[in-house]
Amino acid sequence: MKNLTPTIAIIVIVFTIAACKKKNNPANEVTPVKEPVMIYTDLSGKILKDPNTAYHIDINKDGIADVHMQAFALGAIDRYELQFKAVTSPGTYLSVDNNEQTAPFLLKDKITTADMTLHQWLEVAAIVLMNNVTPAGAPYWAGNWQNLSHVYLPIMQIKNGTYYAGWIELSTNTKTGTVELHRAAISTEPNVAVKAGV
Repeated sequence: MKNLTPTIAIIVIVFTIAACKKKNNPANEVTPVKEPVMIYTDLSGKILKDPNTAYHIDINKDGIADVHMQAFALGAIDRYELQFKAVTSPGTYLSVDNNEQTAPFLLKDKITTADMTLHQWLEVAAIVLMNNVTPAGAPYWAGNWQNLSHVYLPIMQIKNGTYYAGWIELSTNTKTGTVELHRAAISTEPNVAVKAGV
């Protein structure tokens, strides 16, 4: 009779491994995170180019303009500037750094209602996205929002003591001297993070 010890050992090992495997139990499955319900505003066809033009965005659709996107001409004796700005009304915030600038967010970047790294939420804020400067010499562009496609300006609103995160999607082009607006959105759920562009 042949020695069955190695065969029995193999069978025991196989059953031991099978017993250690996790069962496909729904309780162990990861539940996808539910995105908050957003209010969207279509801004297609709205392009800032000419001096002293503006679009006033009622982001939460309550009949009051919350964010003002502007092309603003600024003249002095030795220079001329065309500034492309974002300005907020009372109750609406921009995420601003120590240099009074806002970093562009990319698709699905997280926007929270808490202060973000190196930025703090500032109410009734005004930032220059980019500007065309014409001094006595050659003209040039300045600002950290130059030549970007489908990026996001983070915003936040306060209503009845609670905060709502959102964004404005836009593209910029120094060759054409334009800021093109695409969409805006604000969460309907307070104090929750949102993803830019979602």
